[in-house]
Amino acid sequence: MKRIVLFTGAFGSGKTEIAMQYALVQKQTHEQTVLVDLDLINPYFNVAAHTQALNAAGIETVVPHNAHNAAEIRTLTGRIGAVFRNRAAFCVTDLGGESAGAAVAGSLKNAIEDGGGAELWFCLNPFRPQTATTEDALAVVREVEAATRRQITGIVNNANMAFETAPEHLMAGEEAALALAKACCVPLVMHAGMQEIIAACGPLSGTPLVLTPANHPAWQWS
Repeated sequence: MKRIVLFTGAFGSGKTEIAMQYALVQKQTHEQTVLVDLDLINPYFNVAAHTQALNAAGIETVVPHNAHNAAEIRTLTGRIGAVFRNRAAFCVTDLGGESAGAAVAGSLKNAIEDGGGAELWFCLNPFRPQTATTEDALAVVREVEAATRRQITGIVNNANMAFETAPEHLMAGEEAALALAKACCVPLVMHAGMQEIIAACGPLSGTPLVLTPANHPAWQWS
C-alpha cells in the first residue's frame, strides 16, 4: 500500500468526513501524519474548518489559501508539493468532488510520483443521484481517472443518508460497492459508518472505518 492516499468521489459522497477519520486512525501507527485539503470546489464542507481539532490530535493539516473564507477563491499553497515528496509522512488527501475537483491532483502528478505514488480510493454513496447506479458511478470514476491522470485503486462503501442512516443503507451499499469494484477491477477496501451501524450489519467487505461525527458536532457529512 502507498503512503499517500487520495480520497475522491462524487459530490455528497462523504469523502471529507472519511479523510479526516482515516487520518485520525493512521495517526495511531504513523508518528507523522498529514491531512491535505485539495478541495478547491466546496467552500463549506472542508478540512479547514477542523484544523484546530486535527492539530490537537497531532495531525498536520495543509489547506488552501483563503480556506477559511467562503467568499474568496481557494488556491493551492506551495507547501503541498513538499508534503507529497516527504516519504517520512503518511499523507491523507481530500480531493474535490468529481472531475473538476480531482483535476488538482492531476496538476500535482509529478510531486505525487516523486513521493512514491498514491492510492486513489473512490468513496461511493449510492444514495446520491450522481452515483445511483453502477453505470453512473463508473462514469464518474472514469472522469476522475482522466482528471487525476491515474487509475482508481480501491472503492470505499460509504452508503449513508446522513444522520438518518440505518444498517440496511450500509448493507445495500455493500452490493453497490462490490458491483463498482468489479467493474473497475479493484478491491472494495473499506466500509464506513457509525459504530452502531457497522455493528448491526454483520460482516461486510473491506476494513471498517468507524465515523464519529457525534463527537465533533461541527463536522458535517460532505
